[in-house]
Amino acid sequence: MKTILVIEDNEAIRENLVELLDLLGFHAISAINALTGISLIEKAKPDLVFCDILMPNYDGYYVLGFIRSNAHYQKLPFYFISAKSEKADRQKAIKLGANGYLTKPFTEMDLLTCINRHLLYPSA
Repeated sequence: MKTILVIEDNEAIRENLVELLDLLGFHAISAINALTGISLIEKAKPDLVFCDILMPNYDGYYVLGFIRSNAHYQKLPFYFISAKSEKADRQKAIKLGANGYLTKPFTEMDLLTCINRHLLYPSA
């Protein structure tokens, strides 16, 4: 079973996303902030990460920087989930090494597209 990590400071969004991922047949784990998320990346070794950008203390860019600068996790698929919807926000995310960017609110189909691209059909 594939493990997906959700890093999101908003409790309702985090819990809903974890529940949806569980219903879709994934092992979903979650973190309330960037540092807890990084700790879970090291311990649980997820197959994919969905991470909010705006969080207290350390933001999602910090998490992405950790992943892309660490040889053990460089290829870990990483998607930002954010309410920031400007084109510049998306471009910055991709430039920094994110695999994609979902704008809140997003649909189940949007979520599945990301998952399919990296976990179910990675060569497609």
